[in-house]
Amino acid sequence: MEAKYIYFYIVPFAGFLADIAILIVLYFSGERRQSRFSLSVFYTGIAGWNLFLFLSYLSHTPEQAMNTLYYFYSFQLLMTNSFLLFSLEQSKTPIPVIERNIKISLVFTAIWFLLLNYSYLFAPQNNLFINGVQKFDWGFYPHAGFGSYITHLYWAFVFITSFYYLAKYIKNHPEDKRIKIITILFLLMVLASITNFIALWGLKTLPIGNAADAILSTILAAIFFREQYLENKAKIFLKIAGIISAIAMTLIVIWFFSDFILSFYENKFLFFLVAVLTSFFSLLFFNMLFSPPIPEGSFEKIYEKLRKDYNLTHQEAMICRYILENRERKEILNILNISGNTLKVQLGSIYKKTIEKDNNKQELNRNKFPVLKRFLEEIATKTK
Repeated sequence: MEAKYIYFYIVPFAGFLADIAILIVLYFSGERRQSRFSLSVFYTGIAGWNLFLFLSYLSHTPEQAMNTLYYFYSFQLLMTNSFLLFSLEQSKTPIPVIERNIKISLVFTAIWFLLLNYSYLFAPQNNLFINGVQKFDWGFYPHAGFGSYITHLYWAFVFITSFYYLAKYIKNHPEDKRIKIITILFLLMVLASITNFIALWGLKTLPIGNAADAILSTILAAIFFREQYLENKAKIFLKIAGIISAIAMTLIVIWFFSDFILSFYENKFLFFLVAVLTSFFSLLFFNMLFSPPIPEGSFEKIYEKLRKDYNLTHQEAMICRYILENRERKEILNILNISGNTLKVQLGSIYKKTIEKDNNKQELNRNKFPVLKRFLEEIATKTK
């Protein structure tokens, strides 16, 4: 292995650490119940994929690489299936359609997994899926067997199906910017993964799919949680994921431009300067992504007052916004993508911090909602 690729080796490991941090966020966070399962499986798949790809690069013999690459294949399929489920959920696809596509996916997965394990146990060196291991300058990588090409057809089915329903949803809901960004991120991941497929087919192309995942998967988590910023233990791990991804981005830039910089400037000062500047802007970028969005317009001053004077969390302040806008309960649940029980708990927290703070709790009517609404309207009038 050449020394210049050391940055390239570390990137999938950085991605693995970032994915673990996001999985911890999903464990602590109960608000996003709709996609919690699919996201958990998705990030488990990416974490395993990054870990075993990293281990394969560090292998000293083809036999060691072969052992890790079988796990790499397994996690790759797990990631693909969860990508399909998550895409169908986000595009608000009808339940019968989701069930039909997932059944097809699960049947293929079961057959595929049995064949993979059979191949691993009875023909570990040259089999249906891995036709030996290739040695590149940057490490070991599998040489695709006949079964791998069939697998690529399945991946094509998943990607086409996912993007079809996402594009259909975007066409019918052009105002939903969040889904547009998520779709673009998925598209970038798929485009980057093409380099992994090319390397699998035997061409000497550097597989940058793992490098892209280390950054894009964390950006996806930031976008997904941005509308309901986390104010609990999960927030810490979300910040950690952002820092790790910033490190991964710095490593990618250093690795990509290292030869170019050193060829023009033998002294390593410029190299060090590029590394420092890249680190700074990467950390700035991810810090911006993982900061709560501040509403603009007429609600901005009310938001600041509720946050500062009444210590409301970002999501609690946003609930107050929708109450002022006379949104129906069902509409609030859909906007924030939370359960009715979560909304009930957060309203209880809002009551304690606002109307119960200034009034005797026993004197308030059992239905506190109208009191809260009048309270918010008074704040809105005063802040105009």
